[in-house]
Amino acid sequence: MANEDASGDFKPRQPSNAWKKDLWKTAGVVAGLAFISYLLYFYFRTLGFEGIARFFEALLVAFTAGCVTILGNDYNARKRMEQDRQELKDQFAQYRHQVEQDRTRLNEEFIRYREQAELELHHLADEFNRYQERIATNVFDAVLGRIVPAEVFHEINDILHSEIVRRDCKYRIIFKEPYPGMAKDHFVIRREVRYIVENRLSRETIFAVRSTHSEDVDLAAAGWTGRDLHLALLVDDQPVELKHGVNLLVEAERNFSRLVHQITLGPRESRSITLHGEEPCLISAGRNTYLHATPVLGIEVEIWNDYKEMIGTSGVQMNHPAAGEAKRDGIGRYVLERAFLPGQGFQVTWKEIGRETTDAR
Repeated sequence: MANEDASGDFKPRQPSNAWKKDLWKTAGVVAGLAFISYLLYFYFRTLGFEGIARFFEALLVAFTAGCVTILGNDYNARKRMEQDRQELKDQFAQYRHQVEQDRTRLNEEFIRYREQAELELHHLADEFNRYQERIATNVFDAVLGRIVPAEVFHEINDILHSEIVRRDCKYRIIFKEPYPGMAKDHFVIRREVRYIVENRLSRETIFAVRSTHSEDVDLAAAGWTGRDLHLALLVDDQPVELKHGVNLLVEAERNFSRLVHQITLGPRESRSITLHGEEPCLISAGRNTYLHATPVLGIEVEIWNDYKEMIGTSGVQMNHPAAGEAKRDGIGRYVLERAFLPGQGFQVTWKEIGRETTDAR
């Protein structure tokens, strides 16, 4: 329906202004980088490092051009949108005047035209928002593409354009005694993980929940027969049925097992994912690795040792450049609030009872 004020005059619905905050934030960041480049340029030039000074001079030019481009394109896009909106308002006013002067047109036709005009205004607002997003993307590509090698730029660009991100990833690792029939030099590691998956788009998308087990451990030698590696999947705390050949794929000859389940995410929607799994592991191995295939914001790991007869001390090593920043809180959880890229993760380590004393000697 169209919007009307008390006097009955038509007022088209205004487009969303949510993009302005992000646009000015982007321009502010680019301007700040330009200012920092200027300070570094002046500093190194004063010290006599001409090569480094020229590098920051090039950055200053690039960031300044980026800032001017953002503001210029913003002004032109807004001006274009206002012109198009004014043309539609003029057309609507002319048509309404004609209807008021000549009552030969039916009211239904007038209503249909008014709704069509409003719909065109909404499409125009959506187009304008998409145009703003393209501006920000193009400026980033132009600036970053001049600073880093092309191969590095493409990797960073793919990650930054991810439509879906995972955050608040929390692990509970439980050491358990071997099940009846398992080899005595093995034990069971249970993994429970929960995270939030977030759709960053303003449209619906599909997210594939994945969990893969691929190890060198011989499952037959470990006595892991007739047991699954993937035990449970919950979406928003609701259990999802796991079926072999549907969302479970097992290749016994390769010691390979994969869980894949697709869920729908609405625009800007977030949902919780919980996974439970178990696997056999050699006590003498001393470590087990967990890697991520998609970006994760923040990892927390908690270890429970329910097999104290054979497993002594334990710990967590983050596979991350900022591993030294990982903290251990008062209840034994290891936390690193950083972005984990594909291929990064953590290792769980432990010491076998008896070997701790030997290593100390």
